[in-house]
Amino acid sequence: MQSQTRYLILVLAITAVGCLAYAQDAPRLQGNVYLKGGQVLSGNIKSAELGFRDGTGTGVGSDLAGNGGLAIKLADGAVVRVPASEISAIEAKWEQVPVAGRNPWQVSELKATKRDGTVVSGTPDWFMHASSVAVETEAGDIKRVHAFPLARDFSPDNLVVRIELGQVTPTPTPITPVTETTATTTVTPTPTTTTTTPTTTTSMEVTEAHVLPSQDIVVTLRCPNCGETITLLLRISALQGVATGASGVSVSPVVPAQ
Repeated sequence: MQSQTRYLILVLAITAVGCLAYAQDAPRLQGNVYLKGGQVLSGNIKSAELGFRDGTGTGVGSDLAGNGGLAIKLADGAVVRVPASEISAIEAKWEQVPVAGRNPWQVSELKATKRDGTVVSGTPDWFMHASSVAVETEAGDIKRVHAFPLARDFSPDNLVVRIELGQVTPTPTPITPVTETTATTTVTPTPTTTTTTPTTTTSMEVTEAHVLPSQDIVVTLRCPNCGETITLLLRISALQGVATGASGVSVSPVVPAQ
């Protein structure tokens, strides 16, 4: 069991490095993020989320799978998923909830204006409402603003109230010059017998990786042979100031809520 745990930690560590490399080459999602206190963050929106749920659907950003999107619950209870590629603007109306024991700030109305002019309006299809923003400026600096209503340093001024999206800009791919060479080669055919041995892939494939504001990493792995998937939570205790030994890393399966 220890060897399996170490293997999973190694896989997740490699995944984290791969995610950073992927983020560097990911398409840029230019836009503006408006906060409740009046601050505006402009540049490449790496992530702008309005809460947490299993999978995507809480916000947009170039670091999110497929640039993210929104899962909006309509008045009749139906849930509409709007991908980031179809969204031009997002508006979130925050209200203070006086009920004890509940999140003191929640999104009471969520609107997504699509590029064709239509508007999808409703409420978020998730329970944990919060703001998490990371925007890369033209100077290359990354500005991060987090607003978690249950945190000690929470300020409602840091809540996201509007997101404006431009067109996705692909990252330029460097062109390598090709030098043509001419050679004359004489090939003598030789009869060969080839025996093909079926191979079975044993390594797990990473289908999705998401970094939470707590710096924990949620990774979904898929078996290439049977197609079964498992979602794991990589909790790096060292980043949270908790000493847990040499590794400082714990891995546990994520069980979807019923």
